[in-house]
Amino acid sequence: MKDLSTIFNKLRKDGRLFGWGASPHADWKVIFVLTVLLVLCVTALNIYVFLEVKNTEKLMILETHVESREALDLDKLGKVVLYYQNKSAEFDRIRTGTSSIIVDPSI
Repeated sequence: MKDLSTIFNKLRKDGRLFGWGASPHADWKVIFVLTVLLVLCVTALNIYVFLEVKNTEKLMILETHVESREALDLDKLGKVVLYYQNKSAEFDRIRTGTSSIIVDPSI
């Protein structure tokens, strides 16, 4: 415990840790150094993760064999296509003005 307190005492300048609060110049120096250290740590972590993923089989997608009938129900697909074809025809009728909508005569 005594070693830990001596380490912190060596880091203190003018009674403040890292000289924080001694002057604006010292404060910005501390902010800059800590930011550079943080960027270096994050970059090193990113490189490590990239190399681990590249060199190992972590995060690999396993191929699954699914029968085509299970993957795509053709009956449902046909119903959906027919529904949207009917909607398209209805929108075309509305756009061309030949719709079967009765207009309210009181307007």
